[in-house]
Amino acid sequence: MPAPDHHPLPGTEVLIAGPEGALRLHVVEHGRNSGRLPLVMLAEPPASSYLWRDVARDLERDWRTFMPDLIGTGASERPAQRRGYAIDAQATALGGLLNELGLASVALVASGLAGAVAVELASRQPERIAALVLIGAVVHGDAWPTAGVLPLLPVGPGEAVFTTFRGRGDRGRRKVAALLATESGPDLDHYVEPLRSRAGAKAMLRVFRSVDMQVLARSRELVGIAPPPTLVLWG
Repeated sequence: MPAPDHHPLPGTEVLIAGPEGALRLHVVEHGRNSGRLPLVMLAEPPASSYLWRDVARDLERDWRTFMPDLIGTGASERPAQRRGYAIDAQATALGGLLNELGLASVALVASGLAGAVAVELASRQPERIAALVLIGAVVHGDAWPTAGVLPLLPVGPGEAVFTTFRGRGDRGRRKVAALLATESGPDLDHYVEPLRSRAGAKAMLRVFRSVDMQVLARSRELVGIAPPPTLVLWG
């Protein structure tokens, strides 16, 4: 197995129409258009498109990959309205992004909480989602909230936890490592840095606090009626 490449892939900013005006999403596009189904890969917050860099490089000869940062994560916009961070709002934004990119049919790959966004989009636009890959995805109440997210949900204690990210010590890094269930290594800098600002921390709290499992349950039922080819990975 090749060693991880810590260099990020370059991305671009894409403006999409939203209910409160234009919304900016950061998108990394990589690989060769070989005529195969495009892959859209969504990373679990607080991770970003950076999570998929090595996967995209491994697939670059045969697959065109698109890696957007979800609203409130990475380099994408952090809107003022809390409603914009909800799962259905994230799916609406992602559908608008696919329109802007001219992607009529895609395979959707998603990890963790981003899996909820993938299921929501598949319930809304089944004709567009030709395949699903769900990796440790949040698709039912037993998977949410995770142990790492639970302390962040109460107003007050959650904000206090995020103040640790503003220092330059290892405490904030360890907290993000726990959220991502991963080791504390150099890759974490890409996820910790946006959380050091008040705006970044506030946006991430809004992402976590906007999860509505009742909405997701309805979406899961709709997708289950006629699901696309789906691979579920859990470990």
